[in-house]
Amino acid sequence: MILQKRSKNRVPAAALFLSAFFLIALLAGCASGNTAGDSGGDRTADGDRTTEASDKTALVQGADITVTAWVSESRPNENVSLEKDIGSIDVGFGAEGDRRMGLVRFDLPAGVTPQDLVSARLLMKRAGGDEPKFAAGFVTVPWGYAVVNWADIEIGATFRDAPPLCEKDEGDWYGVDVTDIVREWLAGNRPNYGFALAGAEDGKVTRFWSAFGDDAANYPQLLVHYAESAPAEKYGKYAYTEMPEESGNCLSYALRDADDIYDTDLFVGADAETFNKLAGTDFDGAMAYFQEKLSAYIEAHREALAIESWRPLSGFDDPIDPEKEYMIALKVGAHTPEEIEGTMGSFGIFDYHFRVRLDDGRWAEKIPHTASRVTPGSNASFDIGKFPWDANFAWGYPKWTDYYDSPAFYFAVTKTTDAFTAHKH
Repeated sequence: MILQKRSKNRVPAAALFLSAFFLIALLAGCASGNTAGDSGGDRTADGDRTTEASDKTALVQGADITVTAWVSESRPNENVSLEKDIGSIDVGFGAEGDRRMGLVRFDLPAGVTPQDLVSARLLMKRAGGDEPKFAAGFVTVPWGYAVVNWADIEIGATFRDAPPLCEKDEGDWYGVDVTDIVREWLAGNRPNYGFALAGAEDGKVTRFWSAFGDDAANYPQLLVHYAESAPAEKYGKYAYTEMPEESGNCLSYALRDADDIYDTDLFVGADAETFNKLAGTDFDGAMAYFQEKLSAYIEAHREALAIESWRPLSGFDDPIDPEKEYMIALKVGAHTPEEIEGTMGSFGIFDYHFRVRLDDGRWAEKIPHTASRVTPGSNASFDIGKFPWDANFAWGYPKWTDYYDSPAFYFAVTKTTDAFTAHKH
């Protein structure tokens, strides 16, 4: 499996990059029908379930699914990564007080459980500077590649005792064993905010190729070797179905329908005003009201949606009948405009997102104007609602990262047809 994608939206020039950052920060969101998103493209393997055990290696590489940056101790409150050559990152110990830490974050292959994982190896290609000597840790806080600085990462990077050190690989490539870190991400022990790379020898600073250079062959790589086998059980009725960018949003996709269902469909007239007041003062009340309106919409369109039953679950572990039902999950984000530098949906501070669980335990999702995807890193071993969700498939924008941070709400759905409906047509 090769997960490799070159984004047309990321360009190798700092000025254009920052301009694109602020422009694209205006676009995101699931609730509003007037919102566009960055096209994420195909981000995972196909949706077919595995029927025979086999050993596989996933190569994760590409600007769409890899984010890189570096920070400097000598300029702790500044973002230095974009100021020079966006195509490289610095790692190492310079002069006293000039440590430089690299940051590399990959989307993880979906469907790989921690038990399946055999090994994971991070590979970085040297672009210049000293012979590399670096250690790998992990980042515990979200970060944005256009704004991150040393002060953010100094308290947000963890290096264990005797951390894994890099070794010479082929040519100018250097690899480090990151199996334990990746296994903990796949197990849901902590969210995936990427690797932190720190110099392990005084006086050595190495420049590595980043994920934003001109040649995709030089981008950082993550090699994930795993034993793939049939799931131990069935987790829902349906396998992954790809939905093109022009069809549906998160809610319609979760209901296996091709027609957008936005907040303006759920809230009519004074409903929006009532909900908006609750959203600002009473989260539990707002969510109860939202679910009431959602249930009312489903009931009103039950026949066209081909929904036989719809029921709330007490939690992720609440059993469903996987021969008839499938599970969907809801999270919301409610943030002030100051927190997110603007608004997400037509309700201003509020936006919602749905994901749907597949028969093999992975999860899938869709945002408006973007093709659906299997959620990276999702697998049968942990609750997808444990950590916040991002509001766009392009990771590393502070406006979107970890936006949906409410508790998760789960529902079981039964449809009378296996095909996607189009309830408005």
